[in-house]
Amino acid sequence: MIQDNKDIYNRYLILFKEKFGDVEFGAPVRSDGYIVQKMTVEEFDAAFTELRRTEQFLRETMSRGNTLSDAVERQYRELAAQVLEKPKDFKIL
Repeated sequence: MIQDNKDIYNRYLILFKEKFGDVEFGAPVRSDGYIVQKMTVEEFDAAFTELRRTEQFLRETMSRGNTLSDAVERQYRELAAQVLEKPKDFKIL
């Protein structure tokens, strides 16, 4: 895990505790309409990396004038919910 992600993970843990209290790792909670779980550092790193890759893909796709499918948007929003990040609106690019 790179240092930037470690700092983001620490922020994630603080935010998770503020929103949901003292929850065990792997315990499900509802966040913005999605069921998410408190993640370990390894799980978070994989999910956060996937979120950033998806954002890059969407940015490139939308900048070419392509249409965003509902399935891809739903997958992206679910990834964002998992890491407690606010999803970007790629439809307004």
